Amino acid sequence: MAGREERGEGSGVVTAGQVMGLLHELAPPSLAEGWDRIGLQVGDPGWPVQRVLVSLGPSAAVVREAVERGCQMIVCHHPLIFRPLSAVRLDEPAGAVIGQALEARIALGVVHTNLDRAPGGLNDWLAEVLGLGDPVPLAEAAGLPQPWEGVAAMGRVGMLEQPLPLEAWAREVARRLGVPAVRYVGGPDVPVQRVACVGGSGADAIGPAARARVDCLVTGDVKFHDALEALDRGVAVVDGGHFGTEVLMRERLARWLEEAAQRRGWRLSACAAAREADPFAFAGAEGALA
Repeated sequence: MAGREERGEGSGVVTAGQVMGLLHELAPPSLAEGWDRIGLQVGDPGWPVQRVLVSLGPSAAVVREAVERGCQMIVCHHPLIFRPLSAVRLDEPAGAVIGQALEARIALGVVHTNLDRAPGGLNDWLAEVLGLGDPVPLAEAAGLPQPWEGVAAMGRVGMLEQPLPLEAWAREVARRLGVPAVRYVGGPDVPVQRVACVGGSGADAIGPAARARVDCLVTGDVKFHDALEALDRGVAVVDGGHFGTEVLMRERLARWLEEAAQRRGWRLSACAAAREADPFAFAGAEGALA
C-alpha cells in the first residue's frame, strides 16, 4: 500500500509529502549538515496542497499571511524546530506557530543547509545576484579534501567582469542585495575581482576564502574577531547581513517549485512571503564623537 505522502499520485491532488519530495530533488537531504533539522516539521504528509508560501523563517506573521493568501503549506529556509522541545506552549513563539499552523491545517517544511549546498541552490542564486562569473564551490577553490563539510561546502567563488575598489564593491553589493547598507572589512581602495559568497552566517569561510586566494568574501553575521581574522589573512569582507544574503531564496525557490510542478502536470502554485522584513534597522550618527 502506498505511503500517505504518495496518496496524491494519479488523483490530481498534490500532498505536503509530495512537495517535500519535489524539494528534495533540488536539495537532497544528504546534503544537509549533520546538526541541521530539515524536512516536514509540522502537519501531515498526506494533507492536500494547492498553494505554497515560501519564507525565509517561520513566524506567526508568516502563518497569518499563508492563511490570507490561501496557502496550505509553508516552506521555510530556517527551521522552526531546531532543538528538542520540552513542551509545546501556545504562549511561546515556536508553540504559537505550531498551534496556528495546525489549527489552519497548514503544513510546514524546511530546506536549510541542503539548499545552501545544492547545485543550483541558494549560494548559486547569491553568486548570480552578485554577478559572479563561473562560480565553483568554495571548498573546491580552496583545494579542501572531500568529503566537503561545513560552510566551505556551501560557499561559491566566482569572478567579477571588472575589478572594483572595495568601497565601491561594497556599495554595489548593497545595491544588488537591495539592502540599505552593508559593512566592510579592508582598505577602501583594495581591488576586488575574485569573490567568495556564503549566504547567512559565513564567517567560518574566512580561512577557506584565504586558501582560495579570493579578494573578498560576501556573507553575513560577521563578528569583531572574525573581522580581525580577515585582516590578518588578507581577505576583504562585505557583511550584507543574514537576511540580506538569504532573502533572495523566497522568490527563487517559489519560481523553481512552480516550474517543477508544471513539468509534472501538478496543479500547484507558489508565492514568496511578502511581509518578512530584516529585524535590524539602520540609523546614522549625528555629530558622532571623535
